[in-house]
Amino acid sequence: MKNSKQSFKQGCQSYFEQIELSPAELDRLQALPERQGAKGVTGEQPLYQKAQRPLWLAWAASVFICALALAWWLPGSQSLRIDLAQQIADEVVANHIKLKPLEVVSSEMGQVKRYFTELSFNPFSSQRLLGSWQLEGGRYCSIQGIDAAQLRYTDSQGQLHTQYQVPDSPRWLEAFASDEGAGGGVTTRFSAGYRVAMWREKGVLFANVSAP
Repeated sequence: MKNSKQSFKQGCQSYFEQIELSPAELDRLQALPERQGAKGVTGEQPLYQKAQRPLWLAWAASVFICALALAWWLPGSQSLRIDLAQQIADEVVANHIKLKPLEVVSSEMGQVKRYFTELSFNPFSSQRLLGSWQLEGGRYCSIQGIDAAQLRYTDSQGQLHTQYQVPDSPRWLEAFASDEGAGGGVTTRFSAGYRVAMWREKGVLFANVSAP
């Protein structure tokens, strides 16, 4: 990829260098107005004005061609492509590491979800969760600027898991599998050594952070 970037840059630079006038040519063009005046004897445009027009057109065409080539080339660069799933994984892992105090403490989902009155949905237990996981409570948070619920679980080995639930949005369509309930596909990303499993279920995007 680095070589393709260099060759593209060198190609544009070489093209522009080819259409630039030499110092001798510039001197001749600058001397033309003094020799011929604003117009020639026959009333035709001075030669330097005729020379400027194709030079300007060539420059504009060059910029346009390079812009088109750049627009075609950039989408193929993996380093510049935005990975929404990875952005969300990085965000939820950063929140998981902070381990802020729970705002509601309970092992009963019914009591926990009644706390989240300011959300546009009711948090619920996904069928993907293992039966051995124990709900500890939850707190408000946000994902990509959207209000969300953060739930905390512990498994049978005492490992801590943080689950995030955020309302489904059109912005998730290209990054995550379609909403097929508990049978939908799971998108997995890793951040700071943590595994983040993400899926869409019943109008909600789930992001579950597991211990490293």
